[in-house]
Amino acid sequence: MGNVAGDTSYLASGLYEEIFAEAIIAYSDAGVMKNLVNDKPIMKADTASWQVANKGTNVINSADVSAVTDGTQISAAIVNTDKKTATLAPYSVRTDVYDDTKYSNISDQAGYLGPLLGNASGAFVDKTIGALFSAVTNNVGTSTAGLTVDNMYAALAYLDEAGAPGQPSFVGKPGQIRGTYGLLNDLVTSTQFGGSPDLQNPGLQNAWVDRIAGIDLYKSREVEVHDTNMAYGCVFVRDAFGLAAKNFDSGQPFWLEMSREASYQRDEWYSHLFLGVIELVDDYGVYVDTRFQ
Repeated sequence: MGNVAGDTSYLASGLYEEIFAEAIIAYSDAGVMKNLVNDKPIMKADTASWQVANKGTNVINSADVSAVTDGTQISAAIVNTDKKTATLAPYSVRTDVYDDTKYSNISDQAGYLGPLLGNASGAFVDKTIGALFSAVTNNVGTSTAGLTVDNMYAALAYLDEAGAPGQPSFVGKPGQIRGTYGLLNDLVTSTQFGGSPDLQNPGLQNAWVDRIAGIDLYKSREVEVHDTNMAYGCVFVRDAFGLAAKNFDSGQPFWLEMSREASYQRDEWYSHLFLGVIELVDDYGVYVDTRFQ
């Protein structure tokens, strides 16, 4: 039986699964930020909310603890519990494959469609979260200079002062970690660490270390750029930002589908997302404004 427009059943056990599997792999490579923020999977909803306690106008801390006197009532401390809400919206990317492309090219669709669509979907999640970095109040670094280990310690001090819970992560433009203005350049060339400590050697050999100053390192091409060669990376803990995304049957926050347009002799491939992001606690993040090239 011939294939008809909109019929994807002929892909049920072949090309479709192969392309989607490749897309998931590429998504994982590009979408580095999803697992670093407060991720809320959504089945069906147009908004998602998080409760943020003790970070508003009224907080309870050591100043509210006082001595107790017999016969005297203990004063109550007022605590804020704020509701943070993100609005979800649909996003899609489409690419068309014409029949003459398929028949005149020896390469297989699965070789490039899956990685391209998966990478685009993951990159968009990174871009959406990364757009929140520059709105954070606290910041370190100099926009005309490279990123230094001292900058990372300064960012960590902000998080400590805020009582930010959990493991801090840094996501920066690749050039903020590698390259002439990168963090690793400062690590390898600086003499303030005693010459050649354990981190300098693998940094020099592999151009990468997993953690500096207790901060896990990640790079993303989607980090926001300003003034051509300056970037807004960010040091943050999980509860600094919230991501709400529809998780499809695959367990991934995106889904692929194909539509056949026989009158145009082409296959239309789509990747769909449904998500929203929000800053949850401002002082749980520190944006890092440095030069990256």
